[in-house]
Amino acid sequence: MLLTGNDALLELSGFASLAEVGDYLRIIDNPVLLQLGGFTSLVSIEGLYCRDNTVLKSIEAFPNLAEVDGNFQLLRNFALNSITEFENLDTIGGWLSIQILHELTDLSCLSNLRHVEESCSINQCTALNNLSGLDSLRTIGEDFKLHNCDALNALSGLGNLNIIERDINLQGCAALLDLAGLE
Repeated sequence: MLLTGNDALLELSGFASLAEVGDYLRIIDNPVLLQLGGFTSLVSIEGLYCRDNTVLKSIEAFPNLAEVDGNFQLLRNFALNSITEFENLDTIGGWLSIQILHELTDLSCLSNLRHVEESCSINQCTALNNLSGLDSLRTIGEDFKLHNCDALNALSGLGNLNIIERDINLQGCAALLDLAGLE
């Protein structure tokens, strides 16, 4: 499902009975989209790309989503400050990429995420000051990357993470005081 280039679309709703998307759900380059909502019955998707929706402020769309078989990407949604409805997400079968979200302050929306099968990358989330919300995360199948998260001062939220198959890469997190949370 591709929703892109809709220049007048302010809100995305109307998919309340959709339970499964067998391909990627792509919500890309909708320049006035303010709110993403309405996928209340969706429990499984191949992947999610939500990117370049430059004024998108909130995602309140996926309260029953339990599994993403492929990749999960939130990218260049500069105004995004509220994500509230991924609380049932348990497993991401590909990579998790949260990048260039300047207003996002917490990751509590991912509070039940336990497994990321490939890499986990959090990059240029300049208002994020800790990783609380990732408290249930147990395994990352490849790399764990934190880059240029200027306000990140603690790694709290990673206390249950016990397997990172490859590298941990921390770069440019100027406010990070110590590595407590990776014990």
